[in-house]
Amino acid sequence: RGRAYWPHIRALFFALIDRRTPSTARLIAVAVVFYAVWPFDLIPDFIPWVGWLDDLIIVPLGLWFAYRLIPGHIIADARKR
Repeated sequence: RGRAYWPHIRALFFALIDRRTPSTARLIAVAVVFYAVWPFDLIPDFIPWVGWLDDLIIVPLGLWFAYRLIPGHIIADARKR
């Protein structure tokens, strides 16, 4: 199931390194990645379920939002790569 997301993640990566990509999409994607790897969370992970919910909601939602901010022709070119 997780393998179905790799083509989208790769396309997002190639779209983000494209010079035509809007800077707001880049900024949001970088912020989401930093949030995912940052050792401190908004809600600590040691709190059962609630600590994991912020990671399960913020990271995919942020990546989806960055993906939506990139114009379709740039995503199409990134998918070809």
